[in-house]
Amino acid sequence: MNTSINTILFTTMVLLLSRHVAAAESLRLESETLALRFDASSGTLAAAENKLTGETYVVSCDEFAVEGVEFAAEFSQFKPAAVDLAGDTLTMRYAGEPMDVEVVWTLPRHRHFAEKRMTLTARRACGLKKVVLIRPTFAADVLQMVAYRYPQFG
Repeated sequence: MNTSINTILFTTMVLLLSRHVAAAESLRLESETLALRFDASSGTLAAAENKLTGETYVVSCDEFAVEGVEFAAEFSQFKPAAVDLAGDTLTMRYAGEPMDVEVVWTLPRHRHFAEKRMTLTARRACGLKKVVLIRPTFAADVLQMVAYRYPQFG
């Protein structure tokens, strides 16, 4: 896909249920039922707490990746440039060679889910092949993953 548009927005809705994790330096978003903790140095999701049950899941691999026609850029190739925690929104900006990335997490007080949006701003015209918004892994003592299969039609 080759495009002359330099900024593209990707959105995902994430339902996270969550054990207690102590973080030396973290940022926090909270609703009535869910709390999310982020690593302040990287801006990545570190833990999700289900406030209804008291369970907290350690989260790792909240990392994006972008592949273009002429480049492939992993999360480690981007430098955190700015962080802003305001109300129910956490905004992280990253600088990279092919593009700048803005990641915005929102968790409104009355919601049971968080939303992660990512905006890519290319430094030059490029064709995107693949964008990975998140590759999460969850850890907890009593964690049981349930597979949700999408229906197959036709």
